[in-house]
Amino acid sequence: MASAEAVKNVFAMVFLKDPTRKPSGEEGKLLFRIWNEGYKNIPDKILMDAAGRFMVEVKSLFPRDDPFAIIRDMANPVFPETLGDALELCLESVSKFGRYREDDALKWVEGKSKLIAATLRRFGFMSLCDCEELGVAKGQIRAIFEEEKARAIRSGEVVKTAKMLDDSPKNKQLENLVDRLANAKMLPKK
Repeated sequence: MASAEAVKNVFAMVFLKDPTRKPSGEEGKLLFRIWNEGYKNIPDKILMDAAGRFMVEVKSLFPRDDPFAIIRDMANPVFPETLGDALELCLESVSKFGRYREDDALKWVEGKSKLIAATLRRFGFMSLCDCEELGVAKGQIRAIFEEEKARAIRSGEVVKTAKMLDDSPKNKQLENLVDRLANAKMLPKK
């Protein structure tokens, strides 16, 4: 559940990015109450990660774009891929590229779905190529896909490797931004 402090930090980040959108007195209080309620089901860490990605990834806002809605959508990503899609793409990559073109197969799957590419990478493309028991492989892919999808929903993005969990450039950029804002007295210090 997003705390009022986290929502204040999001507001500070949005208005730092685009000071022209800062509402005046009562409008600001009303906007804060509305988005405090709108963010209530999002954990603080995920909300702050989404706000950091917003600061880093969104280069410009069109006149009618709502930055708070963009952040909410980044914090609640939708992954429409199903288990059937995962099985189909994994098996199609094996038949399309064969065992000697693993890199091409993974790039092709990633172009279709980063979530399914993460699943295939974790299962092992060569393991799928060499598989003699397709039913067992399908069960293992199912378990991995469900784990990857749950992790992507929790973290707000598909994680390619375990190394990306803590040391991703986005996390470092967010930490640097929060530190700079805290030093500029726009956010409370950690």
